[in-house]
Amino acid sequence: MKPPEEEDPLSPNIEFTAAELRAFQREWRSAIVVEVLGQSFPYPMIAKHLNMVWAKQGSIQITNRSKGFYFVRFTSKLDYEHALNGGPWMIGDHYLAVQKWKKASTLTWRSNPLSCG
Repeated sequence: MKPPEEEDPLSPNIEFTAAELRAFQREWRSAIVVEVLGQSFPYPMIAKHLNMVWAKQGSIQITNRSKGFYFVRFTSKLDYEHALNGGPWMIGDHYLAVQKWKKASTLTWRSNPLSCG
């Protein structure tokens, strides 16, 4: 969070109660953040592919975020675990970087999606 003197006066400032924040965090607990490495693909292609490979037991909801990032929420814990741990995942010849959503996540992480350990 920026100090008040650095805040953009034209940007909205939305405040949430502690209960609202907890509810939001619960809702996103079964979500992952996905980035396609090396190329951008149209949202319909990403959505179709992820539904095909990850929505086996339940359904998924995919939210297109900025800069090639997607949030994916799962109704099935098994599907969530499969997507998170079953990789490496690809679309075409491009790897998908996959990580758990965290309440303090930013959309600028860069790590090796193929590293083990």
